[in-house]
Amino acid sequence: MIIDGSPNSIEVLGIRNHKLEVFRVLDKIFTSKNFTIAKGAVDTGDVSLDMLMNWVEENIPTRYLTKQAVGKAYEELVFASRFLESAERNRYYGYLKYASVGMSAGVSLSNAGPVRYLLPYSFPAKIKYFSVTKEKRGIQGKIASRFSPFLHTNKREIIQSYLPLFRQMYEKGDDAGREKVNAVLQALEFEKDEIAHISKG
Repeated sequence: MIIDGSPNSIEVLGIRNHKLEVFRVLDKIFTSKNFTIAKGAVDTGDVSLDMLMNWVEENIPTRYLTKQAVGKAYEELVFASRFLESAERNRYYGYLKYASVGMSAGVSLSNAGPVRYLLPYSFPAKIKYFSVTKEKRGIQGKIASRFSPFLHTNKREIIQSYLPLFRQMYEKGDDAGREKVNAVLQALEFEKDEIAHISKG
């Protein structure tokens, strides 16, 4: 890929570099079986603990081959998660060092056996889900903002009550009915992705 200096290409490069950094840290955690190396990778890596927690959680079952190692690794993640939550809840970030130890050295030392090397790392399902729902909420918000001046109600009511009604008109109506709805939406200058969301959800 050629990086031409445009905002899009720079953003892609940033995402790629961030993923490579995550993979480097994960390699140290899953393969070193060494407290200092695993902990050091987290301490020197440019990856937030919250993000790293999701990556480690997603990839434990594909890296470790025994139930014992997988179970112990998840126990260490639970330990780390408690300290992450305590740090956030109490605004005492000294707890983060314990979270860091759990998700790095704790997970690394959980496995005394072989490691599965050749599989690519899986992107965390939680992050995928929230990315999809965030995009969906964004489209719903845009749609509700367009409807609000005409329906004289708030965006929440439009999303919860009116959008399902429009969707039913698409699903249960005939072709003529759907064409009328499309004509109204186009007259209100709805974009194609917004119309698709209204019709399909």
